[in-house]
Amino acid sequence: MRLDVPLVHISRVPEAAFQAILERAKVLTLAEWTEDESRQKSFKCHQDTRAIPLIYGRNLNQMTYCDAWENDWKDYLLPVLTPILQDFYGDGEIVRMCLADLLPYAKVLEHKDDTEEVLLHTHRIHLPIISNPDVDFFIEEENFNLKVGNLYEFSNQQFHRVENRSGLNRIHLIFDYMTREVLDLFRDKHRENAPVAWQTSYRDTASGQTYLGEA
Repeated sequence: MRLDVPLVHISRVPEAAFQAILERAKVLTLAEWTEDESRQKSFKCHQDTRAIPLIYGRNLNQMTYCDAWENDWKDYLLPVLTPILQDFYGDGEIVRMCLADLLPYAKVLEHKDDTEEVLLHTHRIHLPIISNPDVDFFIEEENFNLKVGNLYEFSNQQFHRVENRSGLNRIHLIFDYMTREVLDLFRDKHRENAPVAWQTSYRDTASGQTYLGEA
């Protein structure tokens, strides 16, 4: 969703709940991080990341709740996120979610998520779990340092990129929240379960030239 400002601070996650999330993230294994490599292989902008998908579905009539969500992360996340999101946005659902690990000295290439219909209507939210001051999150060249334990929505229909200038991994929970009214309208529009087209707009940071990629 395009916002009037680049970044909105939603709330700090209660400390006890965040510490439980953090401790679980600290012991994620290489096998967990590499079991599904579709995100980094499908999206050029995320080639220097690893991800653990939790919830997804391009057509929101047909959702997938991954084993990592159902058997693990759901218990950590749903009880704490639900009241915060409902209080801030109103009733709705998380329609996509993953854990994303940006590797040391790596980048997320500059892009914007403006050409997939779903992302025109969802609130794209980040929860930094492990980070440090040497990770820069740029939205249209304005630099933000997202603090761990806080929920942020950012305007993902503007160009954005990330630079990890440190020798440490950066782990975020990234998810899309859609309000109930909008979600019902979207599901009705796509009730035949047809795939929803997806493209990503990229921008070359050196030349400023923009172009469309299939992912």
